Amino acid sequence: MTGYRWNFGDGITEAGPPTNSHIYTESGVYDVQLVITDVSGCTNTLKKPSYISIDGPVAGFTASTATVCANTAIIFTDTSSAKMQRPIVSWIWDYGDGANSAIENPGHFYTSPGSFLSKLIITSPGGCMDGANQVICRGQITDLSASGADSYQWRSLAGHSCSDCSSPKANPLENAVYFVTGKNQFGCSSTDSMAIAVKQPIFLHISQGDTLCEGESMKFHATGAELYQWSPSAGLDNTSGPDPVATPAVSTLYQVIGYDDANCFSDTAFVKTIVFLYPQVNAGEDKTIAVGTSSPLKAIISDDVTSINWKPPTGLSCSSCVDPVASPRRTTAYSAEVINKGGCLTRDELTIFVFCDNGNFFLPNTFSPNGDGINDVFFPRGNGVFTVKTLRIFNRWGEVVFEKMDFNPNDIGKGWDGSSNKRPAPQDVYVYSIDLICENQAVINYKGNVALIR
Repeated sequence: MTGYRWNFGDGITEAGPPTNSHIYTESGVYDVQLVITDVSGCTNTLKKPSYISIDGPVAGFTASTATVCANTAIIFTDTSSAKMQRPIVSWIWDYGDGANSAIENPGHFYTSPGSFLSKLIITSPGGCMDGANQVICRGQITDLSASGADSYQWRSLAGHSCSDCSSPKANPLENAVYFVTGKNQFGCSSTDSMAIAVKQPIFLHISQGDTLCEGESMKFHATGAELYQWSPSAGLDNTSGPDPVATPAVSTLYQVIGYDDANCFSDTAFVKTIVFLYPQVNAGEDKTIAVGTSSPLKAIISDDVTSINWKPPTGLSCSSCVDPVASPRRTTAYSAEVINKGGCLTRDELTIFVFCDNGNFFLPNTFSPNGDGINDVFFPRGNGVFTVKTLRIFNRWGEVVFEKMDFNPNDIGKGWDGSSNKRPAPQDVYVYSIDLICENQAVINYKGNVALIR
């Protein structure tokens, strides 16, 4: 294999060796996944559940009776609890008469009269124990001690310095239980036990930092320890949990120290947040223009702006420059959005009001249809006029001498050439009526006079 990728199911992934370890800090059931890659780039994935109980189990049991005749069974019932399903993986019962058991809910016969102290030690899937007599740091040597007998016999899977002394030394690497049987000179014996919980070295994992805009927040996530201490406190909603929310006013390098509740081990990690102020933009004052005309825009922006975008782009010469030229056909609200390198966005708006009136078109008051190519046709000119709905021309008796509908302005071919009924109209003053629709959908009705000169 050329690569191994572990996903521990708690948001932490890492490339690592084929054999790996991980410390969970929250109770739950996690699916652990290993992805392996060979030299050809082919991959295979293995997924298995891991049962984790970080908060540890709480030992408890009941007995069917507190007083019983010799050789009569007492039933012990485990009532231990932990914060997950199927939390207990082992039970060690010490009945106080030299006998012990590893059954969840055992029964026991006391064969001789007396008073006996029963004890239960439980272990969760994560190796957490309850009922432990000592807590030590991994690598620490501790003394076991027994008294009240003439000879002793110690037994444990974790190992100890001697098996037949009263006070052997122990250096377990993991949680362990030590049993000792003591005998007096008359051969009477009794068994007791000592449970040792071993605190393991801490390896912190912490979420990555991010860039924030002023006033924004982000949630940190630290794992690998039992207790946490964050600093500085500025901008944090708490300084002692694994998942504080940070709302820093300025860029800040946060430090977290993780340690166990026995103060055996600690580890330190850092996460940096970079805070950007919002950029500044002033799109300018509102403007009023005639339809068909243009107006320059000029946004005033702060020095940290990396891009600007005008919305909507309709009617603008460009949408990503500071000073576009606006030629909207109708009243339009434009917003200028600016962004800095932190991704912080600010916008400002202006409105261009577009009007249409008789200043948008022109009709001459005289024309001379004499064929000289100069002012031979009477027709409407204009900017911002979408269409001419109706143009009518009347003589002094109110008769229609010319009529044209639904045509575009500035088209000489649609105008009046000075004829009536296919004959030249006499020189006179004529009345006209025109209805226009502007590009902003405004409707203009206008009347006037025109002199025909021959």
